[in-house]
Amino acid sequence: MTSTAIPLAQGETLDLKSFVLVEVNDDRYDFQGLKADVSSLPKVNAIGTGSTAYCIDTSELYIYEKSTRTWYAQ
Repeated sequence: MTSTAIPLAQGETLDLKSFVLVEVNDDRYDFQGLKADVSSLPKVNAIGTGSTAYCIDTSELYIYEKSTRTWYAQ
C-alpha cells in the first residue's frame, strides 16, 4: 500500500521519503522507514492516535497523538 491510501484534505500533499505505509486499521496507520526521515511523517487529520512509525535502521518506535499532531519517540 502507498501513501495515496491516506485521505488528504484539499491542498495537502505528502512526501514520506523512505517511509512506507505497511498497514491500515481504521484511522490507525503503521509506517516503516529510516530515522533520518522521521520529520517527513504525516501530520494530517486522517492519521489517528496510536498510529506508529518504526525506524528500521535504529529500532526506534514513534507513536502519533492526533490532538497535538505529534509523533512521540518511545
